[in-house]
Amino acid sequence: MNNVKIIIALLIFLTLSCKEDKKHFENLKKISGKQSVNTDKTVINSIKDVSKIIPDTTINGKLFLSNDKSLCKFYIYCKSIATIDKIRESPVVVFTNKSKTEYLIAHQYEGSIKNAFDCFEITYVKNEQELSNTNNYNVLENNFRTETDIKLGITFEELKSIKGANYEKEEKENLTILTYKNTDYETSPFLKRYNMPSYFMEFTLKDNKTEKIKFGFNYP
Repeated sequence: MNNVKIIIALLIFLTLSCKEDKKHFENLKKISGKQSVNTDKTVINSIKDVSKIIPDTTINGKLFLSNDKSLCKFYIYCKSIATIDKIRESPVVVFTNKSKTEYLIAHQYEGSIKNAFDCFEITYVKNEQELSNTNNYNVLENNFRTETDIKLGITFEELKSIKGANYEKEEKENLTILTYKNTDYETSPFLKRYNMPSYFMEFTLKDNKTEKIKFGFNYP
């Protein structure tokens, strides 16, 4: 009888141990977030999988990528807009926010419809002194931000919590550059909808704060 009790006790102990191991394994998967844990406890980091990104396409919910009709909702005097050459690799239109502390540089690629912008660049006026003598358009927005609330000044941690960890990282002097990409046209409904080969988001950080944001389609 005593032997039976001992065997039953051992079976209960083993069952509880298995449940705890399973629970611990599930907790590891939750904690790892973007990471996965295999059966030999090795952590596999998927940080180089940069093809999966939820793209941002708007500025302040008014100005849209590759949409010429949205400009007049963003800037009331839209008919007076003119592009500037030789500032960037393609013609651009330069906007400033209400306090004239931020630039929004809208890129128009060759062959695009007039006032349909294929890439947006947000940066501080103080960091782009060479643009001070160029024609720019002042809008009533307090700052420039995307639909996921990406804006200048956010920290690395805030940025990562919004866009995830699937980025490429580059250290350049005192700057950190994070790049997110969507380059797989064949499997991307987003790229097919816009008929563009690839999409990117690039963030330049200094002292852990975002100093520059650039996002949109790569030049075809």
